[in-house]
Amino acid sequence: MIDIERAYVEGGFEPVAPEVGAFLSFLVKICKCRRVLEIGTCLGYSTIWLAQSLVSEGLIETIEVDHGRAANAEENFVKAGLAGKVRILRGLALDILPTLKRDYDLIFIDALKKEYLEYLDHSLHLLRKGGIIVADDALLAELGWGDEASKKALYEFNQRMCSELKGILFPIGDGLALTIV
Repeated sequence: MIDIERAYVEGGFEPVAPEVGAFLSFLVKICKCRRVLEIGTCLGYSTIWLAQSLVSEGLIETIEVDHGRAANAEENFVKAGLAGKVRILRGLALDILPTLKRDYDLIFIDALKKEYLEYLDHSLHLLRKGGIIVADDALLAELGWGDEASKKALYEFNQRMCSELKGILFPIGDGLALTIV
């Protein structure tokens, strides 16, 4: 187990599954992403997967509310040799999202599940045409995880992603929802 995976376990967090990380890295590579937004950094595990496949001049902006986790993530980016490709935005996602400029190629959502619908609304305004939204943990409600508010939010999020936005759910990790806007 690499250091960052151990830190997740010791901190009581669960990083994205390796197959989810590989899928994210694949998406970034085939889409030749220049600008990526991640909502929910934690210790930076998924950020590293995303950053390693960016085009050479690419940048990931990642939002993290907890300053301690953000500092640990920055250390992990330095150790991975990716510090120049990542910018951490510290604060509440719902406060930061309205301040960002449009033109992201890909947005990855992995934060408070009960806020997924609000993240989606902001994401739709921040993506360039043809951009991709990917959300982790999309199948957690079906797996019996979470309180009623989180389950309801995930269910409504998936309905909107798959119906209105013509997205798809992938049964890898705890589920990935993906759509092209």
